[in-house]
Amino acid sequence: MGSIYNRGGPTRPNVWIQYYVGGKRQREPIDKAPTGLTRSEANALEKDYRRKAARRLAEIEHGLTAPAPAESEQRSEDEDPLFCAAAKTWLKQRKADGYRAMTSTTAHINRHLVPMLGQLRISEVTTGKVRELVDERRRTAKLSGATVKRVLMTLSRMYNDLRERDRPWLLNPVGALSKATRKKLRSKHDPKRTPFVRTKSCIAAVYNALPEYLQPAYAVGVFAGLRTNEVLALRWADIDLDRRTITVQRQKVQGKRETGPLKNSKTRVVPINDTLLAVLKPCKLAGCDGLCFPSRRTGDLMYDDTPHDALQRVLAKLPKVLARALEPAPAGESLTWYRATRHTFASHWVMDGGSIEKLCEILGHCSVVVTERYAHLRPDAFGAADYAKACVDLTVGRVIDLDSHRIATDGGEAAAASR
Repeated sequence: MGSIYNRGGPTRPNVWIQYYVGGKRQREPIDKAPTGLTRSEANALEKDYRRKAARRLAEIEHGLTAPAPAESEQRSEDEDPLFCAAAKTWLKQRKADGYRAMTSTTAHINRHLVPMLGQLRISEVTTGKVRELVDERRRTAKLSGATVKRVLMTLSRMYNDLRERDRPWLLNPVGALSKATRKKLRSKHDPKRTPFVRTKSCIAAVYNALPEYLQPAYAVGVFAGLRTNEVLALRWADIDLDRRTITVQRQKVQGKRETGPLKNSKTRVVPINDTLLAVLKPCKLAGCDGLCFPSRRTGDLMYDDTPHDALQRVLAKLPKVLARALEPAPAGESLTWYRATRHTFASHWVMDGGSIEKLCEILGHCSVVVTERYAHLRPDAFGAADYAKACVDLTVGRVIDLDSHRIATDGGEAAAASR
């Protein structure tokens, strides 16, 4: 019912579609590549644009979306507002719909998307513009690939919501990014090389070197695996010493003096092991339901930097002890409070033979796939049966005569098949 064609050159594809509605020809732009591409990058983009165009034609043909208006028809400002206005409205709508307030989502919009795309109409934000955004944020703002990837996830979520609500003609500009561009956003961090406190004796050394008021907080993190913000928001009412469980149901909101729902909005119950039980029993007062680890100055939620700074002072005092207790880490990696507690707990759980499935529940991961990053630490990762597979007995003497194409063995000579 329609056709796809490229109005640009081989190094700058500009893909359009053409179709007929009621006998009248309609044309609609799909996407246009930026300048400065190599031939291979342009070819990859054109393939993506053509796939996107085919999906668009299929939607129009099956009546899933209304055909785009003619090129000469202008949409109103309400239908096609500026990106900055649409983003502001979208954030308010998400809050009204009951989504958990994410500081990072607001930051992605205000810091990275609005400065680059704010004065464009939402229909003018094409895949080419998104690619320029990626290059500018990596080059000028010096953002990591992982951070830019999260920014694009926010942009994609926003466009999917706008399209689903009342703008079925709107195309998601993130969906057609080429493989070459997506490859730039892959994280170079290897989670298997994340540093942690490797020996139990060094865990004890860190615990005893910390200030007394931070020792219980460190114990909860390193023996129960709670995230740092979950530890800071923990209340005594959440701790049941008789049943030996901690109910994790809130966290400290990053950068604010308040608490909110958990990262995945799901309450979980974690066990209290023998070491943690001995630490918490003297600390819990009868009938107390306040914060477990409040700020000594205000009595309110502790600042995020307080435990981290205290740990760095401890590491400075115990460099020789901890140098042998850390996994080799890439340049720039350091032992943070999070790694010295939650990551250390998960690593020792696996090294002690604990179940990956149970660890997934304790850590509150959405999938065991996330928890599998610790699987390489299992002592039984490769058993005796694995080492016996694909073996060859090399003690049997064999001499190959290349000239006569014959093989001499212990039992005589046999002709080798010539090929």
